[in-house]
Amino acid sequence: MSVQELLLETLEDLIEDDFKKLKWFLSMKIRDSCKPIPTSRLETASRIDTVRRMMESYSEDTAVSLTVEILRKMNHNEAAGRLESAYAGQKAATPATTPASSAAPAPAAPAPAAPGTISAEGGSVIIAPQLGSTSTSGTWNITINKMEVPPLILDTLDELGADEFKRFRWYLTQPVLAGCEPIRKVYLESADRQDTVSKMIDGYGAESAVNVTAEILKRMNHNSAVEKLKRRYAGVA
Repeated sequence: MSVQELLLETLEDLIEDDFKKLKWFLSMKIRDSCKPIPTSRLETASRIDTVRRMMESYSEDTAVSLTVEILRKMNHNEAAGRLESAYAGQKAATPATTPASSAAPAPAAPAPAAPGTISAEGGSVIIAPQLGSTSTSGTWNITINKMEVPPLILDTLDELGADEFKRFRWYLTQPVLAGCEPIRKVYLESADRQDTVSKMIDGYGAESAVNVTAEILKRMNHNSAVEKLKRRYAGVA
């Protein structure tokens, strides 16, 4: 089965709302190395069209791994595992051929010296790698990115019931924080959760969108959701 068929089979297992959510993730910056697919190329795309757009934009490996990552963000862990396993099995069944050579293989390069200090920017938690050397010289500077803001806010809105989400959108049309203009009702009255997040990012920027979300949740007495949002944005959880 080709990669396109594997991806199409995966997308066909998604219900319509989940498929729309996957396309929304494809239009967001999920990885620094993967350029988002423009919304205009995805908003009316069928499942077949979406697979075509992915193959036009990414390599086969990247298209599969990005789909797996998005499925996990959507809590479709079983579907992510199936796709990952099927793709790995396909690659194993068609190993790359290498020309025969009588030369002995080159010795493996020695492992770099392990640093004595590992530091992270932004106060993030690091799980240290296993290092093969006992040297303690040098310093490693590691930057750990926080979770992308649009998926973070979407996860938060997904936990609201329909009436609560409607109330949340109403607050967005009111003055909530100084410096953040209310979003016009016409842009929100028929907006789903993905559309609402997009309007917030467009109107406020990432940091202010998080602050507005936290303030509205506080007004709605969703204090545990506020704390969860703040922790995840800070990179703690």
